[in-house]
Amino acid sequence: MWSLGIDGSNAPADGFNPPEVSPLPLPTTLYQIHLETAALSSKAEACKTRGSVLQVPIGYNRGMGVRFNIRSLSPVRWSLVLSIVLVFLDAVLDGSYLFSALVCPIWLVVALFRAGSGRATARVAIARILIPVVTGAIVFANFYIQDEIAMANAARIIQACESYREDNGAYPEKLGDVVPRYLGSIPPAKYCGSWHEFWYFGSPAATLSWVQVPPFGRKVYNFVTGEWRYID
Repeated sequence: MWSLGIDGSNAPADGFNPPEVSPLPLPTTLYQIHLETAALSSKAEACKTRGSVLQVPIGYNRGMGVRFNIRSLSPVRWSLVLSIVLVFLDAVLDGSYLFSALVCPIWLVVALFRAGSGRATARVAIARILIPVVTGAIVFANFYIQDEIAMANAARIIQACESYREDNGAYPEKLGDVVPRYLGSIPPAKYCGSWHEFWYFGSPAATLSWVQVPPFGRKVYNFVTGEWRYID
């Protein structure tokens, strides 16, 4: 039995002490998420009433109660578009740097001028400056890698042609003559969408060439002199 104590608390009447029961643990993480979601929903409603935009953290998805605000990319959206176009034209399409070498310096100067005008926030200004720098770095790094690949593949072809000459007394008339005895297959000069093949001429002087910077910048190897030269 239980009786009401003098201080208003419940106390056992017959001296029986019931076992203490610990409260169930509260799922703190889910509870906090619920509170954050509720708070952001309230802010969203308030912003909607005032006609303003609610800024929320990136990576917070709708299932957890928060949305990514795509409008945060608006100040640099055209910079990102131009970056994608340059990387596609130079790195993906022809494996060179022609367009980026012309556009990126001018683009960087414009970005520095706009940053100095003070019209944009510091974060936007820094992004506008870094995007052309990173774009140029990607394109030139790709060009360097493609050039190394081309020289390595050219060395394989040259060795195959030299082996053919030792066995037959003359260089092959076409690259297909060294396949498959001296070379399993003719490798590409570069791994890109265009201007990626080697050009070979067997006579009157055997030469091997490939386009380094389209449309006219070519590297040419002369089998007689054993030297590379650049033709523009």
